[in-house]
Amino acid sequence: MEAIPAAHNLKIEFSADSWRLVSTELETPTVLLDATPEGILAHPVFRAARALSSVTISPAQVGRVILGWAPENESWRLGLLLVDGAASVQDTVSMQWCELAAWPQQQIHITDLDKIKFAGQVLARLMDRPFQFVEPRTPTRITAFQEQEAASEENALVEEPTSLDAETPPSRREHPPTLETEALNIPEVTVLPLPIAMPDWHLRRTAVGAVWQRPSSWWLTHLVRLIATFIATILFFLLGIGSLTRGFAAVEPEWLPFLGIAVGVLLMFSLVRLIWHLLNANQVWIDGQQRIIYEQGTLLRLVRWRLDFDSIQYLLITQEAPRPQGRRRSTDPMRIVQDVWLHIYDGQRFYLLAQLHDVEGQTFDWDNVRTHGRTKTRRALQLVEYDTPAHHAAQQIADIIKVPVYIDTI
Repeated sequence: MEAIPAAHNLKIEFSADSWRLVSTELETPTVLLDATPEGILAHPVFRAARALSSVTISPAQVGRVILGWAPENESWRLGLLLVDGAASVQDTVSMQWCELAAWPQQQIHITDLDKIKFAGQVLARLMDRPFQFVEPRTPTRITAFQEQEAASEENALVEEPTSLDAETPPSRREHPPTLETEALNIPEVTVLPLPIAMPDWHLRRTAVGAVWQRPSSWWLTHLVRLIATFIATILFFLLGIGSLTRGFAAVEPEWLPFLGIAVGVLLMFSLVRLIWHLLNANQVWIDGQQRIIYEQGTLLRLVRWRLDFDSIQYLLITQEAPRPQGRRRSTDPMRIVQDVWLHIYDGQRFYLLAQLHDVEGQTFDWDNVRTHGRTKTRRALQLVEYDTPAHHAAQQIADIIKVPVYIDTI
Protein backbone atom coordinates (compact mmCIF):
# COMPACT_ATOMS: atom_id res chain seq x y z
CA MET A 1 0.00 0.00 0.00
CA GLU A 2 1.39 3.41 -1.02
CA ALA A 3 1.24 6.47 1.25
CA ILE A 4 1.35 10.20 0.45
CA PRO A 5 1.57 12.79 3.27
CA ALA A 6 -0.53 15.95 3.01
CA ALA A 7 -1.03 19.18 4.92
CA HIS A 8 -2.81 19.37 8.29
CA ASN A 9 -1.48 15.99 9.53
CA LEU A 10 -3.25 14.02 6.82
CA LYS A 11 -2.05 11.07 4.79
CA ILE A 12 -3.44 9.19 1.79
CA GLU A 13 -3.02 5.41 1.73
CA PHE A 14 -4.10 3.52 -1.37
CA SER A 15 -3.74 0.26 -3.28
CA ALA A 16 -5.45 -1.26 -6.29
CA ASP A 17 -8.67 -2.02 -4.38
CA SER A 18 -8.67 0.42 -1.44
CA TRP A 19 -8.21 4.15 -0.78
CA ARG A 20 -8.11 5.84 2.63
CA LEU A 21 -7.63 9.31 4.06
CA VAL A 22 -5.89 9.03 7.44
CA SER A 23 -5.35 11.63 10.15
CA THR A 24 -2.02 11.37 11.99
CA GLU A 25 -2.79 14.15 14.46
CA LEU A 26 -3.32 11.74 17.38
CA GLU A 27 -0.77 9.18 18.54
CA THR A 28 -2.73 6.49 16.71
CA PRO A 29 -3.72 7.10 13.04
CA THR A 30 -7.45 7.64 12.47
CA VAL A 31 -9.23 6.76 9.23
CA LEU A 32 -11.30 9.78 8.17
CA LEU A 33 -12.47 8.39 4.84
CA ASP A 34 -12.50 4.86 3.45
CA ALA A 35 -13.27 4.33 -0.26
CA THR A 36 -14.08 1.03 -1.97
CA PRO A 37 -15.77 0.16 -5.29
CA GLU A 38 -19.09 0.11 -3.42
CA GLY A 39 -18.71 3.69 -2.19
CA ILE A 40 -17.23 5.88 0.54
CA LEU A 41 -17.60 5.64 4.32
CA ALA A 42 -16.69 8.86 6.17
CA HIS A 43 -15.78 9.50 9.79
CA PRO A 44 -18.51 11.51 11.62
CA VAL A 45 -15.98 14.29 12.26
CA PHE A 46 -15.14 14.46 8.54
CA ARG A 47 -18.83 14.44 7.69
CA ALA A 48 -19.45 17.42 10.00
CA ALA A 49 -16.40 19.34 8.75
CA ARG A 50 -17.46 18.96 5.11
CA ALA A 51 -21.19 19.40 5.81
CA LEU A 52 -22.01 16.05 4.18
CA SER A 53 -25.58 14.79 4.32
CA SER A 54 -24.51 11.26 5.28
CA VAL A 55 -21.48 9.25 6.34
CA THR A 56 -21.91 7.16 3.19
CA ILE A 57 -21.36 8.37 -0.37
CA SER A 58 -22.26 6.17 -3.32
CA PRO A 59 -20.19 6.29 -6.53
CA ALA A 60 -23.21 7.76 -8.32
CA GLN A 61 -23.12 10.78 -5.97
CA VAL A 62 -19.57 11.61 -7.11
CA GLY A 63 -19.63 13.81 -10.20
CA ARG A 64 -15.86 13.61 -10.60
CA VAL A 65 -12.58 13.45 -8.71
CA ILE A 66 -10.57 16.67 -9.11
CA LEU A 67 -6.94 17.60 -8.48
CA GLY A 68 -6.72 21.35 -8.99
CA TRP A 69 -4.59 24.41 -8.35
CA ALA A 70 -5.92 27.01 -5.88
CA PRO A 71 -4.17 30.31 -6.77
CA GLU A 72 -5.40 32.33 -3.77
CA ASN A 73 -3.32 30.28 -1.32
CA GLU A 74 -0.95 28.64 -3.82
CA SER A 75 -1.75 25.02 -3.05
CA TRP A 76 -2.88 21.89 -4.84
CA ARG A 77 -6.19 20.42 -3.66
CA LEU A 78 -7.65 16.97 -4.17
CA GLY A 79 -11.36 16.53 -3.71
CA LEU A 80 -14.73 15.35 -4.95
CA LEU A 81 -17.53 17.13 -6.74
CA LEU A 82 -20.67 15.65 -5.20
CA VAL A 83 -23.96 15.60 -7.07
CA ASP A 84 -27.11 16.57 -5.24
CA GLY A 85 -29.81 13.91 -5.40
CA ALA A 86 -32.13 16.25 -7.32
CA ALA A 87 -29.47 17.42 -9.78
CA SER A 88 -27.90 15.82 -12.82
CA VAL A 89 -24.20 15.11 -13.22
CA GLN A 90 -24.04 17.90 -15.82
CA ASP A 91 -25.47 20.52 -13.41
CA THR A 92 -22.14 21.73 -11.99
CA VAL A 93 -23.74 24.66 -10.17
CA SER A 94 -25.62 22.26 -7.88
CA MET A 95 -22.53 20.22 -7.10
CA GLN A 96 -20.95 20.31 -3.64
CA TRP A 97 -17.18 20.54 -3.29
CA CYS A 98 -15.70 18.10 -0.76
CA GLU A 99 -12.00 18.64 -0.18
CA LEU A 100 -9.97 15.57 0.77
CA ALA A 101 -6.40 16.88 1.10
CA ALA A 102 -4.19 19.86 0.20
CA TRP A 103 -0.50 20.44 -0.53
CA PRO A 104 1.10 23.94 -0.34
CA GLN A 105 3.26 24.77 -3.36
CA GLN A 106 6.41 25.36 -1.29
CA GLN A 107 6.17 21.82 0.12
CA ILE A 108 5.64 19.98 -3.16
CA HIS A 109 7.95 18.82 -5.94
CA ILE A 110 7.02 17.92 -9.50
CA THR A 111 7.53 14.22 -8.71
CA ASP A 112 5.24 14.57 -5.69
CA LEU A 113 2.56 16.08 -7.93
CA ASP A 114 2.74 13.03 -10.19
CA LYS A 115 2.17 10.78 -7.17
CA ILE A 116 -0.76 12.88 -5.99
CA LYS A 117 -2.26 12.82 -9.47
CA PHE A 118 -1.87 9.06 -9.56
CA ALA A 119 -3.60 8.77 -6.16
CA GLY A 120 -6.52 10.80 -7.52
CA GLN A 121 -6.73 8.60 -10.61
CA VAL A 122 -6.75 5.48 -8.42
CA LEU A 123 -9.65 6.90 -6.40
CA ALA A 124 -11.58 7.74 -9.58
CA ARG A 125 -10.91 4.34 -11.12
CA LEU A 126 -11.89 2.59 -7.86
CA MET A 127 -15.35 4.19 -7.91
CA ASP A 128 -15.65 4.22 -11.70
CA ARG A 129 -15.89 8.03 -11.86
CA PRO A 130 -14.15 10.62 -14.09
CA PHE A 131 -10.87 12.23 -13.00
CA GLN A 132 -10.05 15.86 -13.82
CA PHE A 133 -6.63 17.52 -13.50
CA VAL A 134 -6.69 21.33 -13.52
CA GLU A 135 -3.42 23.03 -14.48
CA PRO A 136 -2.46 26.44 -13.03
CA ARG A 137 -3.72 29.40 -15.05
CA THR A 138 -6.47 27.33 -16.67
CA PRO A 139 -9.41 29.69 -17.47
CA THR A 140 -12.03 29.41 -14.74
CA ARG A 141 -15.56 28.47 -15.83
CA ILE A 142 -17.28 27.31 -12.65
CA THR A 143 -16.90 27.74 -8.91
CA ALA A 144 -16.45 24.29 -7.43
CA PHE A 145 -14.86 25.11 -4.09
CA GLN A 146 -18.03 26.28 -2.39
CA GLU A 147 -18.03 27.81 1.08
CA GLN A 148 -17.97 25.30 3.93
CA GLU A 149 -18.50 26.66 7.43
CA ALA A 150 -16.68 23.87 9.21
CA ALA A 151 -13.64 23.72 6.93
CA SER A 152 -10.48 25.32 8.25
CA GLU A 153 -9.14 26.35 4.84
CA GLU A 154 -10.49 29.08 2.53
CA ASN A 155 -12.39 28.27 -0.64
CA ALA A 156 -10.77 27.82 -4.04
CA LEU A 157 -11.83 27.95 -7.67
CA VAL A 158 -11.69 24.77 -9.70
CA GLU A 159 -12.19 24.82 -13.41
CA GLU A 160 -14.20 22.76 -15.82
CA PRO A 161 -12.10 20.71 -18.26
CA THR A 162 -11.14 22.76 -21.29
CA SER A 163 -11.27 19.74 -23.55
CA LEU A 164 -12.55 16.21 -23.55
CA ASP A 165 -9.00 14.93 -23.06
CA ALA A 166 -8.80 16.64 -19.67
CA GLU A 167 -11.25 14.17 -18.24
CA THR A 168 -10.30 10.55 -17.61
CA PRO A 169 -13.22 8.32 -18.66
CA PRO A 170 -14.39 5.59 -16.30
CA SER A 171 -13.79 1.97 -17.14
CA ARG A 172 -17.52 1.31 -17.74
CA ARG A 173 -18.50 4.46 -19.64
CA GLU A 174 -21.17 2.59 -21.64
CA HIS A 175 -23.21 1.99 -18.50
CA PRO A 176 -22.69 4.98 -16.21
CA PRO A 177 -23.99 4.43 -12.67
CA THR A 178 -27.13 6.26 -11.59
CA LEU A 179 -28.36 7.41 -8.22
CA GLU A 180 -31.07 4.73 -8.27
CA THR A 181 -28.99 1.73 -9.32
CA GLU A 182 -25.60 2.36 -7.71
CA ALA A 183 -26.52 3.76 -4.30
CA LEU A 184 -24.98 2.03 -1.31
CA ASN A 185 -27.34 -0.47 0.25
CA ILE A 186 -26.30 0.63 3.75
CA PRO A 187 -28.86 2.23 6.07
CA GLU A 188 -28.23 5.24 8.27
CA VAL A 189 -27.98 3.65 11.74
CA THR A 190 -28.96 6.09 14.48
CA VAL A 191 -27.83 5.79 18.08
CA LEU A 192 -30.16 3.78 20.32
CA PRO A 193 -31.95 5.87 22.95
CA LEU A 194 -31.29 5.30 26.64
CA PRO A 195 -31.63 3.04 28.51
CA ILE A 196 -29.39 0.53 26.74
CA ALA A 197 -29.47 -2.88 28.44
CA MET A 198 -26.96 -5.72 28.30
CA PRO A 199 -26.78 -8.85 30.48
CA ASP A 200 -24.10 -7.47 32.84
CA TRP A 201 -24.36 -3.72 32.32
CA HIS A 202 -26.98 -1.03 31.80
CA LEU A 203 -26.54 2.53 30.58
CA ARG A 204 -29.46 4.64 31.75
CA ARG A 205 -30.23 8.33 31.71
CA THR A 206 -30.04 10.51 34.81
CA ALA A 207 -31.17 14.08 35.50
CA VAL A 208 -27.70 15.40 34.60
CA GLY A 209 -26.38 12.83 32.13
CA ALA A 210 -26.10 9.04 32.36
CA VAL A 211 -24.86 6.25 34.61
CA TRP A 212 -23.17 3.01 33.60
CA GLN A 213 -24.00 0.37 36.23
CA ARG A 214 -24.75 -3.24 37.01
CA PRO A 215 -28.41 -4.27 36.55
CA SER A 216 -30.47 -5.82 39.33
CA SER A 217 -30.33 -9.21 37.57
CA TRP A 218 -26.52 -9.16 37.94
CA TRP A 219 -26.83 -8.55 41.67
CA LEU A 220 -29.47 -11.27 42.08
CA THR A 221 -27.38 -13.83 40.19
CA HIS A 222 -24.27 -13.10 42.28
CA LEU A 223 -26.21 -13.21 45.56
CA VAL A 224 -27.71 -16.59 44.66
CA ARG A 225 -24.25 -17.91 43.74
CA LEU A 226 -22.85 -16.51 46.99
CA ILE A 227 -25.48 -18.24 49.14
CA ALA A 228 -25.19 -21.54 47.22
CA THR A 229 -21.38 -21.48 47.46
CA PHE A 230 -21.53 -20.71 51.19
CA ILE A 231 -23.91 -23.64 51.85
CA ALA A 232 -21.81 -26.02 49.72
CA THR A 233 -18.61 -24.94 51.52
CA ILE A 234 -20.14 -25.67 54.95
CA LEU A 235 -21.46 -29.06 53.82
CA PHE A 236 -18.13 -30.26 52.39
CA PHE A 237 -16.24 -29.16 55.50
CA LEU A 238 -18.78 -30.87 57.78
CA LEU A 239 -18.71 -34.10 55.81
CA GLY A 240 -14.93 -34.18 55.46
CA ILE A 241 -13.99 -33.20 59.01
CA GLY A 242 -16.93 -35.12 60.52
CA SER A 243 -15.84 -38.36 58.86
CA LEU A 244 -12.41 -38.02 60.53
CA THR A 245 -13.40 -36.83 64.02
CA ARG A 246 -16.95 -37.92 64.84
CA GLY A 247 -16.46 -41.68 64.80
CA PHE A 248 -18.66 -42.29 61.82
CA ALA A 249 -18.42 -45.58 59.97
CA ALA A 250 -15.19 -45.98 58.01
CA VAL A 251 -15.33 -44.35 54.59
CA GLU A 252 -13.94 -46.12 51.59
CA PRO A 253 -11.65 -45.14 50.10
CA GLU A 254 -9.87 -43.60 53.10
CA TRP A 255 -8.81 -40.45 51.20
CA LEU A 256 -12.41 -39.45 50.46
CA PRO A 257 -12.79 -37.23 53.59
CA PHE A 258 -9.60 -35.37 52.61
CA LEU A 259 -11.04 -34.84 49.14
CA GLY A 260 -14.15 -33.33 50.74
CA ILE A 261 -11.98 -30.97 52.80
CA ALA A 262 -9.99 -29.98 49.67
CA VAL A 263 -13.22 -29.24 47.79
CA GLY A 264 -14.36 -27.15 50.76
CA VAL A 265 -11.14 -25.13 50.62
CA LEU A 266 -11.62 -24.48 46.88
CA LEU A 267 -15.21 -23.43 47.47
CA MET A 268 -14.04 -21.10 50.24
CA PHE A 269 -11.69 -19.35 47.80
CA SER A 270 -14.58 -19.08 45.34
CA LEU A 271 -16.70 -17.62 48.14
CA VAL A 272 -14.08 -14.98 48.93
CA ARG A 273 -13.84 -14.13 45.23
CA LEU A 274 -17.61 -13.64 44.98
CA ILE A 275 -17.62 -11.37 48.04
CA TRP A 276 -14.74 -9.39 46.53
CA HIS A 277 -16.65 -8.94 43.24
CA LEU A 278 -19.71 -7.66 45.10
CA LEU A 279 -17.71 -5.25 47.25
CA ASN A 280 -15.81 -3.94 44.20
CA ALA A 281 -18.84 -3.57 41.92
CA ASN A 282 -18.62 -0.14 40.37
CA GLN A 283 -20.70 2.38 38.49
CA VAL A 284 -19.55 5.18 36.20
CA TRP A 285 -21.37 8.51 36.39
CA ILE A 286 -21.34 10.87 33.40
CA ASP A 287 -22.36 14.30 34.69
CA GLY A 288 -23.08 16.65 31.81
CA GLN A 289 -23.97 19.51 34.16
CA GLN A 290 -20.67 19.60 36.06
CA ARG A 291 -18.85 18.20 32.99
CA ILE A 292 -17.14 15.38 34.89
CA ILE A 293 -17.03 11.60 34.67
CA TYR A 294 -16.08 9.43 37.63
CA GLU A 295 -16.09 5.83 38.81
CA GLN A 296 -17.63 5.06 42.18
CA GLY A 297 -18.13 1.86 44.15
CA THR A 298 -21.73 0.66 44.44
CA LEU A 299 -21.48 -0.75 47.98
CA LEU A 300 -18.28 0.95 49.11
CA ARG A 301 -19.05 4.49 47.95
CA LEU A 302 -15.46 5.41 47.20
CA VAL A 303 -14.59 7.49 44.12
CA ARG A 304 -11.75 5.68 42.37
CA TRP A 305 -11.04 8.22 39.64
CA ARG A 306 -12.52 11.46 38.32
CA LEU A 307 -11.92 13.32 35.04
CA ASP A 308 -13.09 16.62 33.61
CA PHE A 309 -14.66 16.43 30.15
CA ASP A 310 -12.07 18.89 28.82
CA SER A 311 -9.21 16.51 29.65
CA ILE A 312 -10.68 13.56 27.72
CA GLN A 313 -9.38 13.14 24.16
CA TYR A 314 -11.46 10.18 22.96
CA LEU A 315 -13.34 7.03 23.90
CA LEU A 316 -11.71 3.78 22.77
CA ILE A 317 -13.45 0.48 22.07
CA THR A 318 -10.95 -2.36 22.28
CA GLN A 319 -12.49 -5.49 20.85
CA GLU A 320 -11.83 -8.94 19.54
CA ALA A 321 -12.43 -9.53 15.86
CA PRO A 322 -16.18 -10.14 15.51
CA ARG A 323 -17.23 -13.75 15.07
CA PRO A 324 -19.86 -14.17 12.31
CA GLN A 325 -23.07 -15.97 13.29
CA GLY A 326 -24.60 -16.18 9.83
CA ARG A 327 -27.54 -14.52 8.07
CA ARG A 328 -30.65 -15.73 6.29
CA ARG A 329 -30.04 -13.99 2.96
CA SER A 330 -26.98 -12.40 1.41
CA THR A 331 -28.71 -9.01 1.57
CA ASP A 332 -29.40 -9.30 5.32
CA PRO A 333 -26.98 -7.89 7.92
CA MET A 334 -24.47 -10.36 9.31
CA ARG A 335 -25.06 -11.31 12.94
CA ILE A 336 -21.86 -11.02 15.03
CA VAL A 337 -20.59 -11.79 18.53
CA GLN A 338 -17.47 -10.32 20.17
CA ASP A 339 -15.81 -9.34 23.46
CA VAL A 340 -15.53 -5.59 24.04
CA TRP A 341 -13.66 -3.29 26.45
CA LEU A 342 -14.61 0.39 26.80
CA HIS A 343 -11.98 2.96 27.84
CA ILE A 344 -11.62 6.72 27.93
CA TYR A 345 -8.24 8.37 27.30
CA ASP A 346 -7.04 11.65 28.80
CA GLY A 347 -3.70 11.88 27.01
CA GLN A 348 -1.79 9.99 29.72
CA ARG A 349 -3.64 6.80 30.57
CA PHE A 350 -6.71 4.73 29.73
CA TYR A 351 -9.59 4.41 32.21
CA LEU A 352 -11.69 1.25 31.98
CA LEU A 353 -15.43 1.83 31.86
CA ALA A 354 -16.61 -1.75 31.31
CA GLN A 355 -15.59 -5.18 30.12
CA LEU A 356 -18.29 -6.91 28.09
CA HIS A 357 -18.28 -10.55 27.02
CA ASP A 358 -20.09 -12.10 24.05
CA VAL A 359 -21.74 -8.90 22.89
CA GLU A 360 -24.31 -9.77 20.23
CA GLY A 361 -25.27 -7.50 17.36
CA GLN A 362 -25.13 -7.13 13.60
CA THR A 363 -23.15 -5.44 10.85
CA PHE A 364 -24.50 -4.00 7.62
CA ASP A 365 -21.02 -3.93 6.07
CA TRP A 366 -19.52 -7.33 6.85
CA ASP A 367 -16.92 -7.25 4.07
CA ASN A 368 -15.47 -4.01 5.43
CA VAL A 369 -15.57 -5.26 9.03
CA ARG A 370 -13.82 -8.48 8.08
CA THR A 371 -11.12 -6.60 6.14
CA HIS A 372 -10.37 -4.16 8.94
CA GLY A 373 -10.36 -7.01 11.44
CA ARG A 374 -7.35 -8.40 9.58
CA THR A 375 -5.51 -5.08 9.20
CA LYS A 376 -6.11 -4.10 12.87
CA THR A 377 -5.99 -0.36 12.16
CA ARG A 378 -7.52 2.02 14.68
CA ARG A 379 -10.64 3.49 13.05
CA ALA A 380 -13.54 5.73 13.91
CA LEU A 381 -16.70 3.98 15.08
CA GLN A 382 -19.31 3.48 12.36
CA LEU A 383 -22.59 2.08 13.68
CA VAL A 384 -23.39 0.62 10.26
CA GLU A 385 -20.37 -1.65 10.82
CA TYR A 386 -20.99 -2.44 14.51
CA ASP A 387 -24.67 -2.24 15.36
CA THR A 388 -24.45 -3.69 18.89
CA PRO A 389 -25.67 -2.43 22.30
CA ALA A 390 -22.07 -1.96 23.46
CA HIS A 391 -21.13 0.26 20.51
CA HIS A 392 -24.34 2.27 20.83
CA ALA A 393 -23.64 2.77 24.54
CA ALA A 394 -20.10 3.95 23.74
CA GLN A 395 -21.49 6.46 21.22
CA GLN A 396 -24.04 7.73 23.76
CA ILE A 397 -21.29 8.34 26.36
CA ALA A 398 -19.07 10.02 23.76
CA ASP A 399 -21.95 12.27 22.66
CA ILE A 400 -22.41 13.51 26.23
CA ILE A 401 -18.67 14.16 26.66
CA LYS A 402 -18.37 15.53 23.08
CA VAL A 403 -15.41 13.36 22.03
CA PRO A 404 -14.88 10.93 19.09
CA VAL A 405 -15.06 7.15 19.41
CA TYR A 406 -12.36 4.88 17.97
CA ILE A 407 -12.08 1.12 17.57
CA ASP A 408 -9.04 -1.09 18.12
CA THR A 409 -9.33 -4.73 17.03
CA ILE A 410 -6.95 -7.10 18.81
